[in-house]
Amino acid sequence: MTLQQAQKLQPGQRVTCPPDRGGEGYDGKVVSVGPETCKTWNGIDFLWVVVETPYQDRHKTVWPSTRLS
Repeated sequence: MTLQQAQKLQPGQRVTCPPDRGGEGYDGKVVSVGPETCKTWNGIDFLWVVVETPYQDRHKTVWPSTRLS
């Protein structure tokens, strides 16, 4: 996801989270989007996005917007 796409995210929207640390990818619900633009180690701008998982426990995870689609 580009920075411009991430800046348009609203709570309740769905995003796709990739497989990570042995877990499967999933479609989650945006809870919030961080206000500050950050940079990856190679200079790509991103925002931190809090995503609620679709699983029964509905825990929340934090993702850099560059990993979401």
